[in-house]
Parts: sequence; C-alpha cells; structure tokens
Amino acid sequence: PSICNLYNWRYKKLGNLSHVENWPMYRVANPGFAYDFQLINVEDFNGVGESEPSPYFYQNLAEAEYCVAVFMYMRLLGYPAEKISILTTYNGQKHLIRDVINIRCASNPLIGRPHKVTTVDKYQGQQNDYILLSLVRTKAVGHLRDVRRLVVAMSRARLGLYVFARVNLFNNCFELTPAIH
Repeated sequence: PSICNLYNWRYKKLGNLSHVENWPMYRVANPGFAYDFQLINVEDFNGVGESEPSPYFYQNLAEAEYCVAVFMYMRLLGYPAEKISILTTYNGQKHLIRDVINIRCASNPLIGRPHKVTTVDKYQGQQNDYILLSLVRTKAVGHLRDVRRLVVAMSRARLGLYVFARVNLFNNCFELTPAIH
C-alpha cells in the first residue's frame, strides 16, 4: 500500500483496493530490500554519465549495469524473472540494458532474462510486481520534466519500484518536486 503514497500528491482521492490492504503479499517488505520503493543515486562510471552516440539516443552505462546487477540480486534471492520488468525512458538505454543482460545474465540458468526490457512509453497500460526504472539523464531532465510522464513511469509497479537516476538532477527540477520529495 505504501507505493500509493507516490501519487497521493497528484490524485488526492487515490486509495487502495481492499485486497491490497489485507493480502500478506502487500503487507510485508520485499526480501532483500529496505523499502518497497526507492530512488537510487547513480554517479558517473569512469567519469561518464549519460552519453548520446546518435541524436536523442541517450544511454547511461552506470545505470544499465546497476539495473542489471539489482535484477541479478533479485533472481539470486528467488524473485521470479517473469515478475520483474526493467523500464527506461529512452530507446538507447533499452538497447544498452539488453546488451548488458545478454552478456551477464542470459546464458546463466539461475538468472535468465527479466519479463520485459522496454521503454516506459511501450509499457503504458501494463504492470508487473517489480519494476526497475532507469531515468538515464545526468545533464538535463529531458522529457521527464512533464510530470505526467514521470507518473506513468512510476505507476507500473505493484509490489516494488526501484528507480535509478542522478538524484540531484531531479531534485533540482521544480516541476518534479512533489513526485521526488
């Protein structure tokens, strides 16, 4: 039920269904995590944050590696792969995350692949129990400055949402203040 608190500032009458209030799966912490939603700061990797190998094809290797590492951690803890999706706000990052998964996870039967690796726009209307969300940008907020896009991005998870971002970039964006704080 605490994930609902992410949207109370925008949807004042938002509540939980009775099964969300009562079923044990919604009442206990996610194994291996301190919180059921968390904004995780990701600094540059080898001095590089976001990159743009071609126009509007944004990538962030540090976030891609971090997302995949958390996915692997979740799999080792016993989370089912089909209950985990990795989302990102840019196509370039989607391709980079898929490349990292192919190198680090795909051939390992204990890890495998997540249910989906896709962009937030392609995932609209879908949900999964656990969402790992890469926001990619480190120089400018980009199209997430529109708070509606951020709400869509952050409302795909039922049980756990873990957002990877350059926290100070998003903290300094006044349009997103209600969502980030």
